[in-house]
Amino acid sequence: MRLNDLVEKLPFLQRANSVLVCEADHAGLRAAVVVRHGDEVVSTFEASSALLDFNAAVAEVVKHVREQGWVGKHAILLTPAVLLAMLDLPIPQKNKLAPAEVAEKIDWELEPLITQHLSTLALGRLLVALGFMTADHVDDVISQQSYGNNTHHADPDKTYTYKRFGEVAIEMGYINQAQLQKCLDIQSWFQSSGDGVKCGWSAQGLLAGDDAASANMYQWLASGVNQSLLRQWQAAFTAHQIKLEYLYPLAGCAASMPDLANKNLKHQLLLEVYESVIAGVHISGNRIVSLHIQPGTLQDTLANIAETYHSLEAAELDAVWLVDSVSNNEVEASKLSSNLEAVVSQPVKTLNRPTHLVSVGMLGAARHMFKMKGAHCVAGVPVSNPQPGLLQRLEVRAFLAGLALLLTIGLAEVVLQVRQSLIESENERVSRDLKVIDDAIARVQAKVDEVKKLKGSIKDLQAEQKETQAAANLLSADLPKRNQTVISMLSALDRSVSDDVVIDRIAEDPIYGFTINAWSLNDKSAQEFVKTFQVAVHPLGYKLKDVTVSSQTGRLGLMGSSVSFSATSLDDKAWATGKSSPNKALPTDARNARVAIPIPAPATEVQ
Repeated sequence: MRLNDLVEKLPFLQRANSVLVCEADHAGLRAAVVVRHGDEVVSTFEASSALLDFNAAVAEVVKHVREQGWVGKHAILLTPAVLLAMLDLPIPQKNKLAPAEVAEKIDWELEPLITQHLSTLALGRLLVALGFMTADHVDDVISQQSYGNNTHHADPDKTYTYKRFGEVAIEMGYINQAQLQKCLDIQSWFQSSGDGVKCGWSAQGLLAGDDAASANMYQWLASGVNQSLLRQWQAAFTAHQIKLEYLYPLAGCAASMPDLANKNLKHQLLLEVYESVIAGVHISGNRIVSLHIQPGTLQDTLANIAETYHSLEAAELDAVWLVDSVSNNEVEASKLSSNLEAVVSQPVKTLNRPTHLVSVGMLGAARHMFKMKGAHCVAGVPVSNPQPGLLQRLEVRAFLAGLALLLTIGLAEVVLQVRQSLIESENERVSRDLKVIDDAIARVQAKVDEVKKLKGSIKDLQAEQKETQAAANLLSADLPKRNQTVISMLSALDRSVSDDVVIDRIAEDPIYGFTINAWSLNDKSAQEFVKTFQVAVHPLGYKLKDVTVSSQTGRLGLMGSSVSFSATSLDDKAWATGKSSPNKALPTDARNARVAIPIPAPATEVQ
């Protein structure tokens, strides 16, 4: 945890955890109490007022949230009167300048932009927004106003009175005096001239590009508002014992929402759309690199958004976000999102309004007020003068100095007592440790000797166990199995031999099986003997291989047929492989394990 975060947890420095967030435009005032819960913000009590006298509107919404149970004393406001801009200044983020010096440099840059910004809140736009005139009517009035004012230059000796937009609109019959006065009253809350500029700022880092880096230029997100407007809103809240903390631009605050806080995405574009203004924010990693604010023109909303998108010239975007505060229902919102996807040629993610009265920008401004993650992507105008950092405040430094002194004294006392105790007990501890070590060495050596004896005993037992197991296997499994095989084979042979056949020799191979040599009086008897024996050994899992029947002189000089074949349990592939590579097919001890079973000569001669 950083020192600043630790200091902020001190009771007398803790920030408020609930704030009344208000949003003002030509339609009235919307408000909600936003509460911080960990890393999230949640709107609770909500209220709205359609009164266009904002003093009365503030009183109405404060009354409603008080009735719902809110007892807080802090408020922030989003208003079109606040300008939002990106400035390139030779001031690094970790600058050593006092807040007043930074404010002076930013004021110098913002002052001409404020004048240009206030012109976007012209009377004609307000009349159209309230439905008193159409876009065509505004064009007609501007043409007539321009023509009438220019013709007054015809005679320089005469004095003429230049007519304002409202006066011309009344003369042309588009509006009446009551409608004009209503719009002028609303305009006074959004537009003012003269007086100074109050600003707020947030450092965004080094300006991108080699030339900018060499020039040591840094980007700053700045906001500004005319001080007379700020005091006007401050007085409206102070009348109800509520402290107005910040003024924010109407569009652009949604950039602080956690959905956009992704350092892995190099290029994200946020399009925040209101009826009176559209903000395009290009976010790279966790900072803003470019910004485009466009007042809502009288043309189609999608065309305004498309113009803002193309003005940023952000190629290869990882994500495009849309904050829609103009659609009246889900159908319109879905249609606008789909049309925007067609314009940008990639999927568009939406940040939906939590409720009808609460916009995403209101939650984003609350995150900045609470100084939560992503707050650096928002610049609000503080109503009070900027406060120095916590560690630069006199009361914080005094508290930390006193705390450090107490800790130092206490620590010194503890250290002295501990050292004294350690010195007295050091010799005793060393002696005890040596005795413990000697005893441990003796015990370990005794255990080592025991382990060596156990290893020798275990080795002898393992050898004896192997011999016993081999003998047991031989007596219990190998010999009975072989005997059964030999008996079954001889039984099958006995059933297959006829009176015309004499068995000369039987040899057993542990891999290939049995090899049988016989002699028969004639070829027919030999063939029958082979077939009968094949059938007899088939249930035993044996097949006859390499069957050979040939003419040969037998015993007593008689002519007959010699019969030779092998009875094996191997399949054809294994048999063929073994016969072609006998040295590979048989183990060394298996090749020497052939057993011949001699067959005695018959006791009678064949006649």
